[in-house]
Amino acid sequence: MKRRVVSVLLALTLCVSLLPITALASNYSKPDITSTTIGSTKLESGTYYLVGDNGQLSTDSASETNYNIYYSEDDETGAPSLTLNNATLKSPIYASGGTTVTLVGTNTLGLETDTVSVGIQTISEATGNTALTVKGEGSLAIWCLNEGIVDGVDSEKDILIEGGTISITNTQSSPIYTRNGSITISGDAKVTVNSGNSSIDCEKNLTITGNAVVNATNGAS
Repeated sequence: MKRRVVSVLLALTLCVSLLPITALASNYSKPDITSTTIGSTKLESGTYYLVGDNGQLSTDSASETNYNIYYSEDDETGAPSLTLNNATLKSPIYASGGTTVTLVGTNTLGLETDTVSVGIQTISEATGNTALTVKGEGSLAIWCLNEGIVDGVDSEKDILIEGGTISITNTQSSPIYTRNGSITISGDAKVTVNSGNSSIDCEKNLTITGNAVVNATNGAS
C-alpha cells in the first residue's frame, strides 16, 4: 500500500512538471482600462505629451517639435499609433489592440531599481491580425516584474517587432508573450531578453527573419 501511494505521488509530480510553459507563464494583470493609457493619463488622439521627472504625462509646452509621447488614431480605420521619443516612463503602457509603437531616440520603461509590473500590454482585441507592432530606429529598455511585451487579451493575434533596439529584463514570466498567436522579429530589430524565469513564448510560431538579432540570457531562450 505504501509503495502504491508513493507511485501515485510520483505520477502526479510528473504530470505537473510536464504542463506547457504557456499554462504557467501568464502573470500579467488585466486592468479595467478600455483605451490606451500610460500611468493615470488616458491618451487622446492627435495629442503630444511631455514626461516629467515624476513620470507623469503633460500636454503643457508639448508640440510637434518638443514631445516625448505622440498618440493618434487613423481617421478611417481607427488604427492606433504611439510614438515614444526619448521618453523616460515609470508606468506600464496599456495599449489598444492593433497599436503600432514607433521608437525614436532612447526610451526607458521602468528602472532596474524600480521595475514596473508589465511593460507594454494590449488591453483590447485588435480588429486585424496583429495585436501589437513595434518598429523604428530608436531603442527601448524595459525593466519589469512580469511580461515586457504581451497580448493581454489572450486573442489569436500576433506580436510583430520590425525594428528598434529592445532590451527586456524581468524576474517572472515571459519577456515577450502571446498565448494564442505568433511572434515575428524581423527587419533590423535587435532584441535582448534577460529573464530569471521563462522565455519568449507563444502558442504558434516564433519567427526571426531578415537582419533581426535576438539574444537571450540568464535562463531565457
